[in-house]
Amino acid sequence: MGKRTETHSLSIRKTTLKVLEEYLTKRGKCSRSKVVSELLDAALEQKRHQPETEAAVSDGVIPEGIYLKWHESLYFNTLRPYLYTSEIWAEVTLPGIWINNESAEHEMLVVKLRELYREIVRKRHIKSPQGCLLARIFMRDIRKDKIKVLAVRIKATQHRIEMGIPVCSFVYAVTLIDVENNTDSKEHFYLDYHSIQVFDLREVGRSSLRTLVVKKKKLAPLNYMYWMPVNIFQNKMLVIGVKKRSRSGNEISLVKAEKIIMVNTQEMSKSRCK
Repeated sequence: MGKRTETHSLSIRKTTLKVLEEYLTKRGKCSRSKVVSELLDAALEQKRHQPETEAAVSDGVIPEGIYLKWHESLYFNTLRPYLYTSEIWAEVTLPGIWINNESAEHEMLVVKLRELYREIVRKRHIKSPQGCLLARIFMRDIRKDKIKVLAVRIKATQHRIEMGIPVCSFVYAVTLIDVENNTDSKEHFYLDYHSIQVFDLREVGRSSLRTLVVKKKKLAPLNYMYWMPVNIFQNKMLVIGVKKRSRSGNEISLVKAEKIIMVNTQEMSKSRCK
């Protein structure tokens, strides 16, 4: 046995073995171990470059641990004893905005989120006599770096153009999330908040979620293992991409740096434009 080789015992699927035997027959007189080594070298070399050029497609059922991580990250789930409602998402509407610069939508969203914050602190929809306690808990937690606002645009409409400036309205689904267990986890996956896609319920079921995402984005997003439904809001399904953690460094850094995770993947509708 040569110094550059070692003997190992491996189990091979029968279908794979059949293909291998056919390939060996075509190669003619050649060492079986040499052929297998060459095939492994070629496959491994291809795998090394695959993350740069191909999507990380994963088949099968989404592991329960991924669903659990999303559920545990929803901040309002920790406040259920204080709430009348089980709804943990709120609607935020931005009416009649002049989009004269790229930040106009974000600036108005911040204003509306402050109004929502004051509404929660004023104890609306909160069980008495626990409202004051909840207000204190909420005001304390919202200041923590790990608690983020997740705002997902579910509707965008351009109504008209005035003096060359589009006048638009937006509807957002908003909740609070504790990102720490996701951003700092040692798991091999990362829940990519910025990847969230919004689909009309009439679309869902006609194709797989992955297929719907590809059709909407016109290409296959790289390195996503699963597309997981996380909420239904106003007849819209919100779907989050589960990405390889090893390929999510930029996304994680962005989430840690911002207080409001603004997801505006939902495109503008111009059907009402005048």
